[in-house]
Amino acid sequence: MLIDLDLKLEYPRLPRDYRPVFVSLVKSALESNYPEMYSKFYKKGPYRKSFTFSVSLPKPQFENDCIILAGNDVKCSFSSCDELDTLTLYNAFQKSKERVYPLCDGNSMELSSVYLKPVPVIRESYTEVKFLSPLVVRRHIKGQADKYFVYDDEDFLKCLAEIVTRQLLVKTFISIEPISPRKTVVRSFGTNVRASLGTYRLYSTPDVLNLLLNGGIGSRRSEGFGHFTVIGR
Repeated sequence: MLIDLDLKLEYPRLPRDYRPVFVSLVKSALESNYPEMYSKFYKKGPYRKSFTFSVSLPKPQFENDCIILAGNDVKCSFSSCDELDTLTLYNAFQKSKERVYPLCDGNSMELSSVYLKPVPVIRESYTEVKFLSPLVVRRHIKGQADKYFVYDDEDFLKCLAEIVTRQLLVKTFISIEPISPRKTVVRSFGTNVRASLGTYRLYSTPDVLNLLLNGGIGSRRSEGFGHFTVIGR
């Protein structure tokens, strides 16, 4: 299931590096209502989270470190491959409705509504997808600078397969074929991140594809990356 949030900004703007705003929203909702899950996710060292999310901004215009929006309404969609986590997140957001969250530059954001939406079930060994938030493929080696790959880099598919294996805790076949791809550089948590957007064809078993559909694919998923929707077969 998707958890869709309707949020209203006091002023129609967000920082260019806006993902920390929505991660803070998750942290606040869990800490206030489900402190045990908050501690598990964010206080006990690195933890492989089951969820991803994407944010829909109305006609954004990027100006230096700020994004100017065409309106005050923002939508955010969360998805998790764990049913208990989905239920906990949904209840945490429900209990946080009408709460006003202070933002930078004197702005604020209110969570106005929370609702569930079904996710289609993939029954084939491939599917066409569109990324709602950028696909990040990161090679992380302790003591070395992180390296990010986009869809046409030589080690992109190899690194993606390694990430999926760690994510699912089982080695599995995964392949991705660009259909209408594009590259982007995203500012996130103070770091410039190379990433991929657009439409692709994903190949694997139906079980794996459904796990990725619900939990996201790639690196930094719980920071708002790797969320996709099915657009065809």
